[in-house]
Amino acid sequence: MTCVMSKGNPSFGANPAAKGNDSSASMGKKPVRKNTKKTTKTAVKDKKSFQKRSCSVRSIGEILPDIGGPIFRRFGFLHSTIVSRWSYIVGEKYARFSLPESIRFSRGKTLDGTLSIVAEGGIATQMQHINPAIIERVNRFFGYSAVAQVKFRQGRVLDHKNKNKKNVPSPPTEFLQSYLAEEDIKLVQNVHNSDLQTSLIRLGGYVSLASKIATSEANGEREKDKT
Repeated sequence: MTCVMSKGNPSFGANPAAKGNDSSASMGKKPVRKNTKKTTKTAVKDKKSFQKRSCSVRSIGEILPDIGGPIFRRFGFLHSTIVSRWSYIVGEKYARFSLPESIRFSRGKTLDGTLSIVAEGGIATQMQHINPAIIERVNRFFGYSAVAQVKFRQGRVLDHKNKNKKNVPSPPTEFLQSYLAEEDIKLVQNVHNSDLQTSLIRLGGYVSLASKIATSEANGEREKDKT
């Protein structure tokens, strides 16, 4: 009896036992494992990041320089950064004889406030001609339309600068909360301790506000270099 082997079917005429063994071997193979290298790296990275956040304790003073300084002046909000950059906002000529005194908002609002400036002698009259520039540059530091108008009053700037800065009111929590992202607000709302929730809102608002001011200042410096 002649057995013809078919080239198209290599398994034809093969030993059934061997075929069964092959089948058993294939069934006994371990399933192909997915590449978890990337996932593992991500998990390790997240773990290290969590350990770094949870184990590194830093004081608020390290995070926010001069946080205890005169951030809010009498009779309204005034960030210390505006005072320190006043010469950039109005120019050296006017900065020597004027000082931002306060920013007042309508009740429950943080938009379109009124900036009060104390100036010596006739400087107040002269500065009225640069009102648009003052408003634009102040709003640049805040990152939004915080000021809509400017009011001037005559006074001694030197005496104003030498006032006692210890009695500085705290910033409104609602104002600081306006700088938080929606995601951050939702996270804070999950905190049931009201005191802790308020502290987180204020801290987050300070950080966000400082970041926006730094970004605005950097953009202003680049524009100044171009000119």
